[in-house]
Amino acid sequence: MHRAVIVELRAKPDKLEAFVDLIERHGHNSRTLEEGCLVFDVCQDPDDPTVFVLYEVYKDAAAHAQHREMDSFKWFAETAPALCVPAADGTIFHSRRVLQRRPY
Repeated sequence: MHRAVIVELRAKPDKLEAFVDLIERHGHNSRTLEEGCLVFDVCQDPDDPTVFVLYEVYKDAAAHAQHREMDSFKWFAETAPALCVPAADGTIFHSRRVLQRRPY
């Protein structure tokens, strides 16, 4: 069963350009290097360009787990904290949900 992931991140205003470069590269790597990544959309709030929502869909739970083990994900996870406003819990994720996607 497909796994959908919805993540909200907030870039530091003075690091916005660097974060855009990072998240675009991460999305590209996920879509092109991971067979199990079916969708990796990067959405940016037009009213607050520092707010990003990622919509990711993976073939199954194993593909999602594999995504988190990829070198490209590890590079993103190491680089992003310096570019993002931390959430209340200290992570870079202001919200994160992993959902089971219903079939059509």
